[in-house]
Amino acid sequence: MGSHILALMHVCMAATYDESLVLPFGLKTCELDQQRWKRWLAHDPIRRVVSHVDALKQLKGLYMDCGFRDQYYIHYGMRQLSNQLEKYAIEHTYEEFNGSHSGIDYRLDESLPFLYECIQ
Repeated sequence: MGSHILALMHVCMAATYDESLVLPFGLKTCELDQQRWKRWLAHDPIRRVVSHVDALKQLKGLYMDCGFRDQYYIHYGMRQLSNQLEKYAIEHTYEEFNGSHSGIDYRLDESLPFLYECIQ
């Protein structure tokens, strides 16, 4: 993925997490702005589980998967999210596969049947 796409992704995240469109770190030193970072963390799915337990327990299905060679290291956060869901006895399916974040269309053979069964 080109660096311009990654930069655009960060701007989009900034717009979602903080209406001021300012990243929570300085571009020159990467020093965290603690106040802005706190606003970003408010959107962290791992931290949000505790305040949404009842709603999450009402889901007909929750399927999550990712590659254990993910170039963005999302599998570490996904493991934490799965652990948090387990902690609150929220049913979910979490799978890791030998792959990265890209070229994973073949995984639809796993997720779509699961989701289909959930909407029946």
